[in-house]
Amino acid sequence: MKSNISTGTMKIQRVQRSHETYNSFWPLTIVIAALCVMTSVQIYQMLEQRTFLKQNVDNLQPAIQEARVISGTISQLSRELLLLSSESNEARRIVQEFQIRPTGQQAAMASAASGGGAAVPAELPASEESPADQ
Repeated sequence: MKSNISTGTMKIQRVQRSHETYNSFWPLTIVIAALCVMTSVQIYQMLEQRTFLKQNVDNLQPAIQEARVISGTISQLSRELLLLSSESNEARRIVQEFQIRPTGQQAAMASAASGGGAAVPAELPASEESPADQ
């Protein structure tokens, strides 16, 4: 067995490490390019969705207008029915059967027309209110 001892001191073998420097340009370029591609794909998909939503809104405009007309008609009918309920038993029965409730403005009109509004129920369930009355 050989010994690395000469004249009482130990020789230390030094291992030289290579201190190579690596350029980070290419890895960063690849990461940035991947992020750009992913962002571009997401923007493209969002623009497609926006176009799709615009088309759907345009296609639904006639139905929205019809719903507004129907809501307005129902609101007018309910106001008239509430006014009639103070004078007519049949109207009072319809109001009670379908639980038609006045909103703030309708309640004032009904109480003024009926002289107190005793025929109109006072409870106001939130689920039975039409969207036009809100």
